[in-house]
Amino acid sequence: MTQLARTGRKPFPAGTRVRDQHTVAVKLPDAEWEKLQAISQILGIREGRFASNHVIDLIQAINLDQLRAEHNQETLPIAQAS
Repeated sequence: MTQLARTGRKPFPAGTRVRDQHTVAVKLPDAEWEKLQAISQILGIREGRFASNHVIDLIQAINLDQLRAEHNQETLPIAQAS
């Protein structure tokens, strides 16, 4: 059943659906995959090996040292309060 066929739901506006943006998931290059694994360890999330070019650009733009510092600053007050 498509989005338009479901009763009670309005269709998404043009340009807001993933298929309208022509994104294609590709296997991450090894360098970005290793960086994503490091990011996921810092943030405690699960990672996936496939992503679009937008996500690959985002991964490349992230500074791991800054992310570690910001994440540690946020968790320290919580740990001290308990």
